[in-house]
Amino acid sequence: MFWYCWAVLFIVKTFLKIAGKKRKSDIDNRGFKDKWTKDYFFIENNGKSLCLICMDTIAVAKVNNIKQHHNSKHPLQFDFLQGEERVKKASEFKKKLSSQQSIFVKTD
Repeated sequence: MFWYCWAVLFIVKTFLKIAGKKRKSDIDNRGFKDKWTKDYFFIENNGKSLCLICMDTIAVAKVNNIKQHHNSKHPLQFDFLQGEERVKKASEFKKKLSSQQSIFVKTD
C-alpha cells in the first residue's frame, strides 16, 4: 500500500511540474529575417511573409515554413543563381511587385 501511494504521489508531482512549466516562447524565431529575401525570395509585406515568385503568403514567419514553401513549390527553380545574381533577381521581383501594387491605389 505504501508503494502504491508513493507512486501515485510521484506521478502527481511530476505531472504538476510538467503542467506548471510554460512552453518556451519562440517569438524571437518568428520575426522576418532579411536574409530570407536572398535565400528564398521572400519579403515581409503587411506583416506577412510574401513569396516573390508565386505571391503566396506564409502566415507564420519561421525559417522552416519559408524553407518548406520554397522547396516544395519552387524546387531547383532559381538554385543556379548564386551571390549577387540572386540579389539582382530578388530586386527584379520586388520591382515587379511594386509596379503591380502601384496600379491598385486606394482613393478616398
